[in-house]
Amino acid sequence: MSTPVDVDNPATKRCYIRAVPTEVLCEIFRTAQHTQRFPRIDDLNGRYPFLVQISISHVCRHWRDISLQLPDLWTTLLIVRDRIHFDFLDAFLQRSQSQPLDIIVRWCPRRYEDEVMGTPEASFAVPVLSVLSMLITHSPRWRSLDLIADTGDAVNFVLEQLRPLRVPLLRRLGLQYITAVPHETRYEPWQNMDPGVPFDLFGAQLEELSIGAAYVDWDYPISDALGLTGLKSLTLGNTFTEVNPTIPQLFTILSGCPNLTTLVCGAVDDEPIQLSIPIELGALQSLEFTSKDTPVQLFTFLQNLSAPMLRSFSLKSDVLSGKTVNALMGRELDLEWTPTPLPTAPSFLQRICALRIRTPMTYLTEQWRLAFYERMQDVRVLILESTPDADPDGLKTALSDLVNVAPPNSASPAALLPNLTTLVVTAPEPGLLRPFVEGRKNAGLPLKRLFSDFAADISRPEVGWLEKNLEVLGITERFRAKGDGNVEAWLALDAEPVGTVRARELCTDVGCLFRSGRAFSLRA
Repeated sequence: MSTPVDVDNPATKRCYIRAVPTEVLCEIFRTAQHTQRFPRIDDLNGRYPFLVQISISHVCRHWRDISLQLPDLWTTLLIVRDRIHFDFLDAFLQRSQSQPLDIIVRWCPRRYEDEVMGTPEASFAVPVLSVLSMLITHSPRWRSLDLIADTGDAVNFVLEQLRPLRVPLLRRLGLQYITAVPHETRYEPWQNMDPGVPFDLFGAQLEELSIGAAYVDWDYPISDALGLTGLKSLTLGNTFTEVNPTIPQLFTILSGCPNLTTLVCGAVDDEPIQLSIPIELGALQSLEFTSKDTPVQLFTFLQNLSAPMLRSFSLKSDVLSGKTVNALMGRELDLEWTPTPLPTAPSFLQRICALRIRTPMTYLTEQWRLAFYERMQDVRVLILESTPDADPDGLKTALSDLVNVAPPNSASPAALLPNLTTLVVTAPEPGLLRPFVEGRKNAGLPLKRLFSDFAADISRPEVGWLEKNLEVLGITERFRAKGDGNVEAWLALDAEPVGTVRARELCTDVGCLFRSGRAFSLRA
């Protein structure tokens, strides 16, 4: 007979840990490091997760010995303003040996409430430089640098320090200023500094670039300095439009990005502009455009952009007015509604598979709204953001349009949005969702997935009915906080089976949770 094993004995537990082959532990550690997505990062409030490497190395001596022999385990550096441990930082730099480094810097929240840019209290230079002095000596190993600060001058100070560095491995760069308080308007970097371009002395070869409110010299040939021919993702712009590139400057940059697949940008103002050369982005798949009541700029941008592979589009605007709808349809902005046939060649909207917009204003005529929806024949994912204050009946009218009315053109499909399978809505009133789901089902075009920030007064019977008639019923918990540039992730989530690791990652990206639905019953 075998001797009984005391599983509660600490010595036995250590024995079990040691029984796991070293190669398996190495792969487990690498996977934990690779999948750490920092989902709990809260930049404005300064809440950040603990690095998994520290936890692994503190489990036991055996795990510590193994982890210290894995230099690729120590390549991610998270540096938080009020939690800087220089001994930890030095240990990571030494233990990573010659491996490429991924650096995340969060210079927030502000230490003092009166710490405002350009004031004597904003003594950020010394602590920032103390961190940079350790990192700069390893700049040839930088693979990615992601800096977010709620002090604008801190971002621009770092921008200046980056100019002379050699970064042959750098592929991802992010520099962003976020406001520490709502509606903060005091940000005038031109008062005490000149604009700059990162790494303009020796250049870089970037694949991802994200710049938000950094004081960059957009007139400089930035495409040459940063080697943007291999760029795949570009995010430009922020609340402070004075430091964002203009549309002509943006098009100059885009002319040097032939391999771009993801673009997030916006308009500075609504003045008419002239663009000499249209831009063709043959690889572009995802576009997010911020248009704060600037349909002229939106119209000019879309009319001068050729993107035959575009499939995801997000328009961030206060309202979806008639002029904005005209801009999206390719019509002259000031045209009132007249019947418009579908374009003979595939237009901008006709190629889109995922779309995020405000609900069209209800003052638009029914024919106007229907002609707009009619152009979305390939849309599988529709994200409707309602604005109850500006248009209380916007969502109700939109859902009614997509169920009760046929398209105006006889050559079009028998129903609007015939390929729609996922709907995401905000602030739905009780009683709105069931008629929509039921109507699409009766039309032979059943909706499969529905996500919403359900109101507290939505009845339990309505939710129960939705659970039985949908593949997935989801909750948009952090939808607005995660709202930037996530339409492509929603499109991927539309086709991803329930329960996979990829599905959980995508839910984290878009700020939602799978709640229930038929897919959960099938898995059970």
